[in-house]
Amino acid sequence: MIAADGRVVRETDLTAKVSILYFGALNDDGLSAAALNVLGAALSRLGLGANDVAVYFITLDPETDTFPKLQVFVASHLPGAISLRGNSIEINNLSKSYKLYYKKIADPTLPMGHVIDHASLYYVLRRGGVFAAHIPYTTDAGELAQELGAHLK
Repeated sequence: MIAADGRVVRETDLTAKVSILYFGALNDDGLSAAALNVLGAALSRLGLGANDVAVYFITLDPETDTFPKLQVFVASHLPGAISLRGNSIEINNLSKSYKLYYKKIADPTLPMGHVIDHASLYYVLRRGGVFAAHIPYTTDAGELAQELGAHLK
């Protein structure tokens, strides 16, 4: 995937810290905004431990979610998160590898003409890039902080 600053982010870049991957879209009826807000609250509860966590927001709508839009969105909901984009094929392949459901649904009544329906999960990778857990975004901030804290030990 490509980050907003132009660098390529590979799996090997996800090894130094506990990494949280969140797949979403700007046009998903507020699901991603809510998930990033909850994650931000959980990270705040970790205190200094949050410095050992890297968050990646991966767009499921690369045709619409440009880097300028992603940067504004991520900065307003979870400052410090890294926004990532790829082409449609790369996004499909990555989402399949994480067994993530998503679908672009046409809706001409919406400003963008579509909405992205998707599963809303936090994918947690331990240091070293090893998959640790997927946590539903409906988990409250306190429980999410506890879960993340366990992976920091």
